[in-house]
Amino acid sequence: MKSPLFFIFYFLFSLSFVSQQEYNSCDFRSPLGIPLLLSGNFAELRSNHFHTGVDVKTNGTSGYRIYAVDSGYVSRINISHWGYGKAIYIDHPNGYTSVYGHLSKFSEKIEKLIKAAQYKYQSEVVTIYLDSLDMVVSKGDVVALSGNSGSSMGPHLHFELRETVTEYPVNPLLFNFNVKDNIPPSIYNVKFYPIGKSVINKSQKEQFQSVVKSSNGYILNEKVSAFGEIGLGLHTIDKLNGSNNICGIFSIELYVNDTLHYFQEMEKLDFSTNRYINTYKDYKEHKKNKRSIHKSFVSDNNDLRIYKKLINKGRIIISQNKEYDIKYVVRDVAGNVSKLAFKIYGDSAQLGFYKSTINQQQLNAVTQQDSLVTAQMAAFFPEKSLYEKENIKISSSDYPSALSSLISIMDQDIPLQKKFILKLKLKDSSSLCNDKAVVVSVSDDQKKIIAKGGKCQNGWMTAKLKSFGNYTVLLDSIKPVIKLVNVKEGKNIKALKYLHFKISDNLSGIKKYNVFIDDKWVLANYSPKNSNLKIYSKEWNHLKSGNHICTVEIEDERGNVASEKIKISY
Repeated sequence: MKSPLFFIFYFLFSLSFVSQQEYNSCDFRSPLGIPLLLSGNFAELRSNHFHTGVDVKTNGTSGYRIYAVDSGYVSRINISHWGYGKAIYIDHPNGYTSVYGHLSKFSEKIEKLIKAAQYKYQSEVVTIYLDSLDMVVSKGDVVALSGNSGSSMGPHLHFELRETVTEYPVNPLLFNFNVKDNIPPSIYNVKFYPIGKSVINKSQKEQFQSVVKSSNGYILNEKVSAFGEIGLGLHTIDKLNGSNNICGIFSIELYVNDTLHYFQEMEKLDFSTNRYINTYKDYKEHKKNKRSIHKSFVSDNNDLRIYKKLINKGRIIISQNKEYDIKYVVRDVAGNVSKLAFKIYGDSAQLGFYKSTINQQQLNAVTQQDSLVTAQMAAFFPEKSLYEKENIKISSSDYPSALSSLISIMDQDIPLQKKFILKLKLKDSSSLCNDKAVVVSVSDDQKKIIAKGGKCQNGWMTAKLKSFGNYTVLLDSIKPVIKLVNVKEGKNIKALKYLHFKISDNLSGIKKYNVFIDDKWVLANYSPKNSNLKIYSKEWNHLKSGNHICTVEIEDERGNVASEKIKISY
């Protein structure tokens, strides 16, 4: 008679085999003509999101040819200062969409289409949607060049494969791309989380246990005794050949006494639930120490669809004075496996170290709407904006030149799933309708200020925010700054490759920028990373010989406008 464990393995293998057959039937080519070395992989833990593709190294430079991985049509083109920067989307007949991000430029045909849209809307930032017959491409066509646009921190290609209908991103490494990986995941620590009335090693606090590598896998360094309900988290990462970058794992299985208790797999993701990474990972550890701790239990508010098996939400109940056999199996997408085995010793005497805590009022924006209200502020939280109930913590103080009190809301190490509405009461009646007022976040050391926008009405400033912290209201009545770099009054620009300006703003941030030559709008390229505003010669090489007027206009988020008008010659 076969054991229950055999049938679990058989069932999981069958599901995996069916999925893999589907992916193997897709014959995608490489998006690059160089070896695929990755600096980031699918479902890697990032700030507020799982990584939804792979990052391919381009030898630290831009300009590598980007190839269509299969035939299809260009369905979308996006030009942005943030996110994927310059990006192209290609729909394929097999039901998948390939996405290429952080590009430097596109093929001549695509560039022409983009330029027409930019001049039509007089905006560098555009999104273009195309029909199936507008721009057909063949497998292997060069559609773009690699770059460093958008939120990229260095030249590389961000590459995704999505289900066209659902738009769910799918792990690209399931599709037989030639990415070498024979390195198993590394395991560093196990973190233990007391839940409710439970104790671990005579303590009610979360605690780490380091692991050591043995001939049979990984084992714990120390003995663990516990009683009550607990959760586990695994500090694990993966690396691929030819790269030292920290990458994410593919699957984690947790067995308790040979029973599969928890199983997750990073086959595909959903953009609508991607922010739930903040409850999947140990948010505080990732934020402060960059540790990739995968929690093997789920919170009350967690809509991720990556879980294949959950018993008691992954939480383990230590309720008897006996040994509990714990085993982790961690896999990467190439099938390399690492295992960790240890025991938890059930010890009812641990409850003697439990100390009840004083009940504190809690914010319950998990299953219902909730709010926090004082004389100086009001905060409104929609249902499912928190992952767990949290103790309320609010304080107020003065801040130099602020129009409201500096309000500290909750703990900054508590993540939020949804934005909340914050209303701050203005101190001075003369500020009640000032359109230059802006809500700002203030760091704990009060050295860093970030504008958050907001609207003023009836003596209150209102803004939508996605994190806890310190907030107040400041006035932004200073116009942006325009600096001339390679241009000056009367300069002949015929030999220049581009006109170069530096633009910046002191607080609320740049909202709009426009450049005109002889009162005609011309395309300008703005890079928030380095404050560069450039107008390339192809935008003005049609000028007739003689004098011309170049006008640069910059507007910040509070409506302050700066304008620079200079005479140039050609």
